[in-house]
Amino acid sequence: MPRFGWVSVLAVVSCMSTADYEDKVTPVADSGQPPSADTAQPPTPDTAQPPVADTAQPPADDTVQVPDTTPVVLEGACTCQFSLKATSPTPQSYVKVTGDFVDPAWSGELDDGAVSLALDPVTDVWEADVLLNNGTTVQYKFLVGWPDNPGPVWRNQSGDTSVDAPNSILSVVCGQAPCSDVIPSE
Repeated sequence: MPRFGWVSVLAVVSCMSTADYEDKVTPVADSGQPPSADTAQPPTPDTAQPPVADTAQPPADDTVQVPDTTPVVLEGACTCQFSLKATSPTPQSYVKVTGDFVDPAWSGELDDGAVSLALDPVTDVWEADVLLNNGTTVQYKFLVGWPDNPGPVWRNQSGDTSVDAPNSILSVVCGQAPCSDVIPSE
Protein backbone atom coordinates (compact mmCIF):
# COMPACT_ATOMS: atom_id res chain seq x y z
CA MET A 1 0.00 0.00 0.00
CA PRO A 2 1.36 3.43 -0.78
CA ARG A 3 2.58 5.50 2.09
CA PHE A 4 -0.41 7.87 2.02
CA GLY A 5 -2.85 4.95 2.00
CA TRP A 6 -2.00 3.95 5.60
CA VAL A 7 -2.19 7.55 6.75
CA SER A 8 -5.66 7.83 5.21
CA VAL A 9 -6.81 4.61 6.91
CA LEU A 10 -5.43 5.78 10.27
CA ALA A 11 -7.11 9.17 9.90
CA VAL A 12 -10.48 7.56 9.14
CA VAL A 13 -10.20 5.05 12.02
CA SER A 14 -9.16 7.72 14.51
CA CYS A 15 -12.22 9.83 13.57
CA MET A 16 -14.66 6.96 14.12
CA SER A 17 -16.70 6.76 17.29
CA THR A 18 -16.39 3.53 19.31
CA ALA A 19 -20.14 3.08 18.72
CA ASP A 20 -19.36 2.65 14.99
CA TYR A 21 -17.26 -0.45 15.45
CA GLU A 22 -17.95 -1.98 18.87
CA ASP A 23 -20.52 -4.72 19.27
CA LYS A 24 -23.72 -3.65 20.93
CA VAL A 25 -24.23 -5.35 24.29
CA THR A 26 -27.72 -6.36 25.25
CA PRO A 27 -28.16 -6.86 29.01
CA VAL A 28 -29.41 -10.26 30.06
CA ALA A 29 -31.67 -10.72 33.07
CA ASP A 30 -29.88 -12.08 36.13
CA SER A 31 -30.98 -15.64 36.78
CA GLY A 32 -29.78 -15.52 40.37
CA GLN A 33 -27.34 -18.35 39.66
CA PRO A 34 -23.56 -17.91 39.61
CA PRO A 35 -22.16 -17.75 36.08
CA SER A 36 -20.86 -21.02 34.68
CA ALA A 37 -17.24 -21.36 33.58
CA ASP A 38 -18.18 -20.98 29.91
CA THR A 39 -21.53 -19.32 29.38
CA ALA A 40 -21.20 -19.27 25.59
CA GLN A 41 -21.61 -23.07 25.25
CA PRO A 42 -25.02 -24.73 25.07
CA PRO A 43 -25.74 -27.26 27.83
CA THR A 44 -24.63 -30.82 27.23
CA PRO A 45 -26.58 -33.88 28.34
CA ASP A 46 -24.29 -33.93 31.43
CA THR A 47 -25.02 -30.30 32.41
CA ALA A 48 -28.63 -29.87 31.25
CA GLN A 49 -31.17 -29.55 34.05
CA PRO A 50 -34.67 -31.00 33.77
CA PRO A 51 -37.49 -28.47 33.76
CA VAL A 52 -38.90 -27.67 37.17
CA ALA A 53 -42.39 -29.08 37.63
CA ASP A 54 -45.12 -26.59 38.36
CA THR A 55 -46.13 -27.57 41.89
CA ALA A 56 -48.51 -24.67 42.54
CA GLN A 57 -52.06 -25.87 42.84
CA PRO A 58 -54.86 -23.62 41.62
CA PRO A 59 -57.36 -22.63 44.31
CA ALA A 60 -60.70 -24.40 44.45
CA ASP A 61 -63.42 -22.64 42.48
CA ASP A 62 -65.08 -21.33 45.66
CA THR A 63 -61.82 -20.15 47.30
CA VAL A 64 -60.19 -16.80 46.75
CA GLN A 65 -56.59 -16.36 47.86
CA VAL A 66 -55.70 -12.83 48.90
CA PRO A 67 -52.15 -11.94 49.90
CA ASP A 68 -51.72 -10.49 53.38
CA THR A 69 -51.17 -6.77 52.85
CA THR A 70 -51.39 -5.82 56.51
CA PRO A 71 -48.51 -3.42 57.17
CA VAL A 72 -45.98 -4.53 59.74
CA VAL A 73 -45.75 -1.82 62.37
CA LEU A 74 -42.92 -2.00 64.85
CA GLU A 75 -43.59 -0.79 68.34
CA GLY A 76 -43.50 2.89 69.02
CA ALA A 77 -43.46 6.11 67.13
CA CYS A 78 -40.95 8.85 66.52
CA THR A 79 -40.62 12.20 64.86
CA CYS A 80 -39.14 12.23 61.37
CA GLN A 81 -37.82 15.40 59.82
CA PHE A 82 -38.92 16.49 56.38
CA SER A 83 -36.59 19.11 54.92
CA LEU A 84 -36.17 21.03 51.69
CA LYS A 85 -33.46 23.51 50.72
CA ALA A 86 -34.72 27.03 50.11
CA THR A 87 -34.47 28.28 46.53
CA SER A 88 -32.09 31.10 45.70
CA PRO A 89 -32.10 34.03 45.14
CA THR A 90 -35.82 34.09 46.05
CA PRO A 91 -36.83 31.53 48.67
CA GLN A 92 -40.22 29.90 48.55
CA SER A 93 -43.11 31.77 50.21
CA TYR A 94 -44.20 28.52 51.85
CA VAL A 95 -43.40 24.79 51.85
CA LYS A 96 -45.80 22.10 53.05
CA VAL A 97 -45.54 18.32 52.95
CA THR A 98 -48.43 16.06 52.02
CA GLY A 99 -48.73 12.34 51.38
CA ASP A 100 -50.37 9.13 52.44
CA PHE A 101 -49.69 9.88 56.12
CA VAL A 102 -51.69 13.13 56.45
CA ASP A 103 -55.42 13.44 57.06
CA PRO A 104 -56.95 13.68 54.52
CA ALA A 105 -54.35 11.69 52.56
CA TRP A 106 -52.63 13.57 49.74
CA SER A 107 -54.26 16.83 50.66
CA GLY A 108 -53.45 19.44 48.05
CA GLU A 109 -55.21 22.12 50.07
CA LEU A 110 -52.81 24.37 51.91
CA ASP A 111 -55.03 24.60 54.98
CA ASP A 112 -56.45 21.07 55.04
CA GLY A 113 -54.05 18.34 56.16
CA ALA A 114 -50.73 19.32 54.60
CA VAL A 115 -48.00 19.94 57.21
CA SER A 116 -46.24 23.34 57.16
CA LEU A 117 -42.45 23.51 57.13
CA ALA A 118 -40.61 26.42 58.79
CA LEU A 119 -37.62 28.13 57.18
CA ASP A 120 -34.44 28.06 59.27
CA PRO A 121 -32.79 31.40 58.41
CA VAL A 122 -29.33 30.15 59.39
CA THR A 123 -29.29 27.02 57.19
CA ASP A 124 -31.80 28.17 54.52
CA VAL A 125 -33.60 24.86 54.91
CA TRP A 126 -37.35 24.38 55.35
CA GLU A 127 -38.02 21.82 58.13
CA ALA A 128 -40.89 20.06 59.90
CA ASP A 129 -40.95 17.20 62.37
CA VAL A 130 -43.84 14.76 61.90
CA LEU A 131 -44.85 11.96 64.30
CA LEU A 132 -44.85 8.64 62.40
CA ASN A 133 -45.16 4.97 63.40
CA ASN A 134 -41.94 2.98 63.53
CA GLY A 135 -41.58 0.46 60.69
CA THR A 136 -43.98 2.15 58.29
CA THR A 137 -43.21 3.44 54.82
CA VAL A 138 -44.73 6.74 53.75
CA GLN A 139 -45.00 8.39 50.37
CA TYR A 140 -44.90 12.16 50.15
CA LYS A 141 -44.44 15.30 48.07
CA PHE A 142 -43.91 18.94 48.91
CA LEU A 143 -46.34 21.73 48.05
CA VAL A 144 -44.36 24.91 47.35
CA GLY A 145 -45.10 28.45 46.27
CA TRP A 146 -43.16 31.64 45.51
CA PRO A 147 -44.10 35.32 45.43
CA ASP A 148 -44.35 35.19 41.62
CA ASN A 149 -45.92 31.68 41.51
CA PRO A 150 -48.19 31.07 44.50
CA GLY A 151 -48.86 27.50 43.35
CA PRO A 152 -49.09 25.16 44.98
CA VAL A 153 -46.43 23.41 42.91
CA TRP A 154 -46.09 19.68 43.67
CA ARG A 155 -42.41 18.73 44.06
CA ASN A 156 -40.68 15.52 45.12
CA GLN A 157 -37.52 15.34 47.24
CA SER A 158 -35.35 15.21 44.10
CA GLY A 159 -36.78 18.49 42.83
CA ASP A 160 -38.93 17.02 40.06
CA THR A 161 -42.08 19.11 39.51
CA SER A 162 -43.35 17.26 36.44
CA VAL A 163 -46.89 15.91 36.53
CA ASP A 164 -45.70 12.29 36.44
CA ALA A 165 -42.87 12.75 38.98
CA PRO A 166 -42.60 9.76 41.30
CA ASN A 167 -43.52 10.20 44.94
CA SER A 168 -40.73 10.47 47.48
CA ILE A 169 -40.56 7.55 49.90
CA LEU A 170 -39.48 7.47 53.55
CA SER A 171 -39.01 4.20 55.42
CA VAL A 172 -39.54 5.08 59.07
CA VAL A 173 -36.89 3.51 61.27
CA CYS A 174 -36.87 5.19 64.63
CA GLY A 175 -33.34 5.97 65.76
CA GLN A 176 -32.01 6.33 62.20
CA ALA A 177 -31.85 9.68 60.38
CA PRO A 178 -34.04 11.49 59.60
CA CYS A 179 -36.08 9.99 62.47
CA SER A 180 -35.59 10.41 66.22
CA ASP A 181 -35.44 7.61 68.76
CA VAL A 182 -38.71 5.96 69.74
CA ILE A 183 -40.80 8.29 71.86
CA PRO A 184 -41.74 6.52 75.11
CA SER A 185 -45.47 6.00 75.53
CA GLU A 186 -47.05 7.56 78.60
